Amino acid sequence: MKGWRADHQGIVAACACGTRGEFLCDWKTPAADAPRCARALCAACAVSPDFRPDKHLCAVHAKLWRSMNAARDWRPAEPAR
Repeated sequence: MKGWRADHQGIVAACACGTRGEFLCDWKTPAADAPRCARALCAACAVSPDFRPDKHLCAVHAKLWRSMNAARDWRPAEPAR
């Protein structure tokens, strides 16, 4: 798969922007054979959640993370009294 790198094999893949991938996307997937997204990411393209600077997300999963948090933080308006 293009953009994938395996650290244990010493393979270095390019980020989607074309620069050297320094990180892998840490988004967990339900697939048993691929437990995380593992897209190669450069430092400029990697997005870290606010509370986990040691984790890195690709643009697709960063957007999903933001939408999940927005939905979780949404609260219905208090009824008028």
